[in-house]
Amino acid sequence: MTPNQRVPPACVAGELFLAGLLLAALGTEAYTVTRMLYELSQQLENATTRAELESAAELLADVLVKAGKDLPLLFGVKPAVKRIGRGLKPISLRGPKIIDAKGQPLDSLPANSITASEAAEIQAIANKYNTAIDVVGSRAANQGRNVGTNLPAGKGPGTRSDIDFRIDAAHPEAEALIAELRGVGNNAGTAGKRWSTNPDSPGGRATEPPYIRFTPD
Repeated sequence: MTPNQRVPPACVAGELFLAGLLLAALGTEAYTVTRMLYELSQQLENATTRAELESAAELLADVLVKAGKDLPLLFGVKPAVKRIGRGLKPISLRGPKIIDAKGQPLDSLPANSITASEAAEIQAIANKYNTAIDVVGSRAANQGRNVGTNLPAGKGPGTRSDIDFRIDAAHPEAEALIAELRGVGNNAGTAGKRWSTNPDSPGGRATEPPYIRFTPD
């Protein structure tokens, strides 16, 4: 689409709908959300070209930044705010703690680690059992194979990397926790009591980098 090409009404409506989702995710009060959306709608109502739509996106970016609150990760992982036009950029978000092989924190998940849907599953399990869950191995090291495909999890050609988990083996519902983690990513999870993050459990020790740590919300 060229800068002066007319934007279909459906496109403008879609941008407004997305704006509503993003603002609602901020957790701001209903009145504030309504006011912000009204101001944005005034620009979007008259946005008939891509350039005008990008200008409205600039306003949305300002709204998000000025709100001063962290957005939750969409489905638990990647930035919920993606580029809209040229003015909206990813901002600091809550999410899993990502530590690389050198022990340095990362702002976002590496491409070959875990998918958004896998992260959402893990986060839901961490919330359900009120416990921390660490992803380790190749997925945490950004060396996952065929991530995001429908290939079976396993080793060798024609497979995708499994997801190695470490948990607190002393958790009162450890067995149920392990069972659910094994089902993550269409049964790609590997978990067991022998990989414990609790020093007080047999063989337990703190997780070493790299790892991706999910904690309950």
